[in-house]
Amino acid sequence: MASRVHGARRMESDLSRALDDLTLPMIALEHAWTASFGREGLGYAFRDAIHHVCVVLAWLPDDVRAPHAGYDHLGETAQALAHEAHLAVVALGLEVFRAGRDRAAPRGIVAAAKWAVDDVLDALAPFVSRTDGTVRAAMLEGVPYELTVELAG
Repeated sequence: MASRVHGARRMESDLSRALDDLTLPMIALEHAWTASFGREGLGYAFRDAIHHVCVVLAWLPDDVRAPHAGYDHLGETAQALAHEAHLAVVALGLEVFRAGRDRAAPRGIVAAAKWAVDDVLDALAPFVSRTDGTVRAAMLEGVPYELTVELAG
């Protein structure tokens, strides 16, 4: 789905693999959703995350792995696209968190979806700012806001 073609060979980055691996857990979560509300939010967030990650894939190098290592080497457009993709995946993570909190789906399905979201965020980490990393920490990992400000500094 998200892999790129360069010449005659197919190139897969960590991000394209993580995006591919996100699809099945999200579909499973959407189908298992038992609450009468909220499924639409998950579907919207999932489609939005796919859109933003697919767009940024065309702008990112394949060989950067360390958190934030590639951010300073990106142009302004790529930085903005990576930021938007990161926020879209964080929003998807919040929907997955809500599914678990509200017991809208079985725990195993929610856990698989959370791991898949984490994998996409890990793959995006080299291309986003430290501040973006703190957004993930505060919103999805329960790190107090005050501590995230210190981490970004």
